[in-house]
Amino acid sequence: PRFLRQHWKFLKTVVNKLFEFMHETHDGVQDMACDTFIKIAQKCKRHFVTVQVAEVMPFIEEILNGINAIICDLQPHQVHTFYEAVGYMIQAQADVQVQERLIEKC
Repeated sequence: PRFLRQHWKFLKTVVNKLFEFMHETHDGVQDMACDTFIKIAQKCKRHFVTVQVAEVMPFIEEILNGINAIICDLQPHQVHTFYEAVGYMIQAQADVQVQERLIEKC
C-alpha cells in the first residue's frame, strides 16, 4: 500500500485492472478482485476522494459514475464487499456535504 499511496497513476491502473477482473468468469477471480479492492480502499481511501495531479475529478466520482457497469457481473456477496469498499472511500471525505452527495450517487 505504501507504494500505491506514493504513485497515483499506478494505484489507478491497479484498481481499473481489478474492475476488469470483476467481469472474469474463472473461479475465484471475482472474489480476489473484490477482496483486493476493499483492502486497497481501506489503506488508500483518501487518495480516492482527492483530485489527483492531471485528474479533473476525484476517482470516487469516476467509480460512482460507472458503478453499474463495474458490478454487473458480481454475485450479491461480492457487490456487498464492493459497496463496503466504496463506503470506506466516502468516509475519508472530510466535507460532510460532499460526503452526502457521494452517498446519494450510490
